Amino acid sequence: MSEQDEQSEIENVAVPLSEEQKTRYDELENQESVKAEQVEDDTLVLDYEQTDSDDVDAPLTPDLKECKFNSPNEVHVLGDLHGWAPGLITYLIEHKLASIEINGVLLGENGVLDTRSMMNVFARTSNMDSLNLPSAGLRGRPNFDGCVNGHGHGSVRARWTGRKGQAFIQLGDVIDRADHSELACEILRQLLIDAPCSVFVLVGNHEQFVLEDEYDNWYLNERRNAITDGRIDYKGWTKSHLRFMETIDLDHEEMSRLVFESYKESVRLLYLTQAAVQQKCLDINHGLHQSEIEKLLS
Repeated sequence: MSEQDEQSEIENVAVPLSEEQKTRYDELENQESVKAEQVEDDTLVLDYEQTDSDDVDAPLTPDLKECKFNSPNEVHVLGDLHGWAPGLITYLIEHKLASIEINGVLLGENGVLDTRSMMNVFARTSNMDSLNLPSAGLRGRPNFDGCVNGHGHGSVRARWTGRKGQAFIQLGDVIDRADHSELACEILRQLLIDAPCSVFVLVGNHEQFVLEDEYDNWYLNERRNAITDGRIDYKGWTKSHLRFMETIDLDHEEMSRLVFESYKESVRLLYLTQAAVQQKCLDINHGLHQSEIEKLLS
């Protein structure tokens, strides 16, 4: 039997979960959220007494900064991000354009990336499996709790640290193909508010899929980049995302539909925020009412 035939059999055979696996799944579902913090000896401490709350899960949106437009003399351009938020974070920190915290963990500052913190937030390890996935997705959104992997990402804080004359342009394709599309959108959304004349995000064809509600085309593209079989361990996760992994409640097609809706909300919020920033700070009329602008920037 060829390797392709073996893979086809894996994809087409449904294997029910054992009672032990179901018990483990229930334990993970009932486990309280984990709050991470850094201490002086650089050890990552996990406080298992921390419970979910709106404050813990809410993004830490900055206040809208005054826009003092200056012609940029240094423009940083990034394209084809495709859901790989760690790459976006690395670029922004190492080029001294932003400081970023995820789940209360500072990921670096002054041009130096904290690789240990990055590993704690994003790493895939050998003790992970389909019932214990690495964190992905934004928790605390009532309609999308079902497509959050692991504990998800709660508080997100991104602040612009670039100097006068620097600008950052994301050339679209923020989402898809990797695990962290919503997180990438949220980081960019906050930077748009914190640096309204220095950060710009264009629309790529992947954003166009969700903005135009083209689920079928989007799914055809994303399915090729997804791991859906829970029997494939972490060694087989290379270069594939885990957002379509089925659960007891949702098969992979139902999960993909929920992920699509989650991406759609994040993408719409990102570009509506950009429109609100431009209308308020740059007098570019995008047809938004004042109440809509205030809500988007809150």
